[in-house]
This record gives sequence, C-alpha cells and structure tokens, in this order.
Amino acid sequence: MPLKIKIFRTIGGQDSGAFATATARASGLGSTDLLLVIALDDHAYGYWKGDNVKVSDSELEQVLSQDMEPALRSTDYPGAITATTTALQEVMTGGQDTP
Repeated sequence: MPLKIKIFRTIGGQDSGAFATATARASGLGSTDLLLVIALDDHAYGYWKGDNVKVSDSELEQVLSQDMEPALRSTDYPGAITATTTALQEVMTGGQDTP
C-alpha cells in the first residue's frame, strides 16, 4: 500500500475528508493508494483510501486516533508520521515484521 501524506498549513475551512478526496482525485491516486492530508493550523486531518487498500476504515481510524493524534497535539509532526506508518504496517501485517 503506497501511503501518501500531504501536509498543509490550512485547507481554508473545507471539510478535511472531502479535501482529501479531491486531492486524491487531482493527484491521480489509484485503488491501492492511501492519502493522509494534515492541515496544521486547522488542527484537522482527513484521508482517502483506495478500494484495494488492505486496512479497514475502522482500523485506519483507530491508528489515526491512537498513534497520530497524540503526536500532532504535541506538534511532533515527524513523530506523527512515523507512528502512523509504523502502526499501519503492523495492522496490515498482523504485527509481523516485514523484510
């Protein structure tokens, strides 16, 4: 699953999920892609997930709330990205390390 992360200062009051969807479409992302949009000044994020991404919406939302949000709240943006990618990898592999 290719994970794409786009960070913006603001999305200008737009709904973050709709913004992520529009961004994914404009970027030509495919069925195996996952896009995470983070709007720093808005304290908002949204995602778009292709149909063939092997993680459920509930699993993804759990990762975002448990692994990404705490780091974002403390303005540790690199840590938020690292925690999110690590947790998603664990969810997708059942906790198994990948080579």
